[in-house]
Amino acid sequence: MKKSVGILGTGDMGSAIARCLGSEGYQIHTCLVGRSKRSRCLASNANIKDTDNLEELVSRIDIMLSVMPPDEATKFAETICPQIYKSKRDILFVDCNAVAPATAASIAIIADQHTVRFQDAGIVGAAPSPGGLPVRIYTSGPWCSELDELSSEMISIKPLGEDIGQASALKMVYASLTKGTNALRVAALMAGELLGIGAQVREEWAYSLPEVYKAMEWRVPDLASDSARWVTEMQEIADTYSSVGLTSAFHNGAEEIYRLLSTTDLAGESREEARQSGRTTEETLHFFIEALNHPEPSN
Repeated sequence: MKKSVGILGTGDMGSAIARCLGSEGYQIHTCLVGRSKRSRCLASNANIKDTDNLEELVSRIDIMLSVMPPDEATKFAETICPQIYKSKRDILFVDCNAVAPATAASIAIIADQHTVRFQDAGIVGAAPSPGGLPVRIYTSGPWCSELDELSSEMISIKPLGEDIGQASALKMVYASLTKGTNALRVAALMAGELLGIGAQVREEWAYSLPEVYKAMEWRVPDLASDSARWVTEMQEIADTYSSVGLTSAFHNGAEEIYRLLSTTDLAGESREEARQSGRTTEETLHFFIEALNHPEPSN
């Protein structure tokens, strides 16, 4: 009999993983209290069973996957671990969030204080979908074999040994390049516009770096939709770099770019809405530059 899995939260990635696990015969549960209308819709479409509260959720599951923005990871651990302890159930708590190894270690301490089994995990790749690449879930800690049971055609579990933090480290290094590069590309596009050579430098990129420019044109118009949750992720990456003596300045800068994008009207769109808008890179830049020229007042 397959184990029951709890997933918090049910955004693009969480709901897609739930859909894959559900197709393999797993019962998937969540608690949508306080979650957005979009998360509720995604959960419903993925046939995730809702519960009235965390206590009920814990009573139904064997594995708890935390898949949420990094700034919510520690707070959720502080909330769910006492619930698991109180339930007296042998639940494996898996933190799948984009956090620094040090943050993963602090969450492991919270779990240990409540005698909860803990596993570190880092999700790499796009949300799994038919025809796409399997999502990779790197994992480290003493319970790799138990998490490996979730492997399927669309979910590849990649064990990294028993040391907590290794999975988070891989996620941080990987995202430092992918999301850090996207931030640099936005900054370069904005700089070109502000210096009056935007069209010319885009033409040069299209000529001499066609694959890079194609990627920019594809990703930049919907980047603001992800920007708010990537602000904290850049902070976690900066902390990761600092922990090994490397400069955090790259990702401190990326954090500021994403913070700027998160203040625009475009930040309220979903990624699907942004892509359906048909908005060009040049049109998108106008929103970003407007936000730069008219920043929101600080509190």
